[in-house]
Amino acid sequence: MRIPKAWRVTRSDGTEAWRSRVRRGGRVILDRVWETEEKAQAAIVRALLLHKERAPADAHPTLLSFGREWMERRDKRGTVRGMRQEWSMWNAHVSKVPFAKRRLRRIERYHIRRWVEDSLSKEARGVLALRDGLETKELGRTLTSQTVSKHLRLLRQILDSAVERGHIKINPAARLRVPRKARPAKRERWLSLQELRALEGAEIPLKSKTLFVVAAYTGLRLGELLALRWKDIKFSGSPGVSVGGLTKTLKAREVPLLPPAEQALRTWQRARPGLPEAFLWANREGGAMGRTYRGGWERHSRAFLHRPARFHDLRHTCASHLIQGSWDFMVRPLSLEEVQLWLGHSSRASTEIYAHLAPGGLGELVKGGRASRG
Repeated sequence: MRIPKAWRVTRSDGTEAWRSRVRRGGRVILDRVWETEEKAQAAIVRALLLHKERAPADAHPTLLSFGREWMERRDKRGTVRGMRQEWSMWNAHVSKVPFAKRRLRRIERYHIRRWVEDSLSKEARGVLALRDGLETKELGRTLTSQTVSKHLRLLRQILDSAVERGHIKINPAARLRVPRKARPAKRERWLSLQELRALEGAEIPLKSKTLFVVAAYTGLRLGELLALRWKDIKFSGSPGVSVGGLTKTLKAREVPLLPPAEQALRTWQRARPGLPEAFLWANREGGAMGRTYRGGWERHSRAFLHRPARFHDLRHTCASHLIQGSWDFMVRPLSLEEVQLWLGHSSRASTEIYAHLAPGGLGELVKGGRASRG
């Protein structure tokens, strides 16, 4: 090991001194001015010995060993939000890169660039929580640019730490960007008339079925549904639902209660009668269900739809059938402006995604009688 030499310097007051500086692993571990050359040189020797004692047993770690150690240190601090998601990214993606077992100093930029390009064509998989454990399922698409960027960001943070600890001189992932993928045309999904009938006849818990049916025939957002109280439901006269001002658009509105939704709510009220102030879908303490509650939609919908579907698709279902006039209890299809008011869209642009379904074009009402439900 080569021992650096101290050198003579002149202070601002004109006096002479000796400076000792030691750099190891790309960082300075000692930089100080002393009165004599002996003291300066002794400080250099002490710094080198201390640095040697603190050096890790593995002076040339691999990405796999260093990354796991870095993740564990980060987890122990307990100050990082989303640590669970970071562990998931590490275990499922970053720890499985083709160069994971390479020593850090042998990882080149082209290794990381090739991994990023390959990741963009990798099949995306989701995790379903089942009664007997977890199940992974292909989502029918590749990983998005945004997802790959998150994986790259985690790798970049690990390599930044490797630079700080002196294992590598520069971060090969620095300023590397994920190319954007062309986004496929957005497709709004909804339930057909046959699928709606399958929903209404499905053997699932009444609480969940009521939530699904009301969502499909009112078009309310999940947050609006979970905030409903019995005082917001009107069964007499013209049945309807009063949606309060604490909505996404902060606008109160009245939504008609179509026959299937009205029947489902009456059945639910007979099974679980409550005071006017009570929530329709209350938790065990009587409060509103949490924002993540969906009545087990993912699990139950697989049984009667036999295809993947989101809970939000029930809102699209209502809008699509309203604008097509598919239901036999409708006098006519609704215009885009009427659907906008029904759904509580803040702008017409949000409603125009259904424009291709309008029989007569944008905002044009269709003349005629009742449409067949079959």
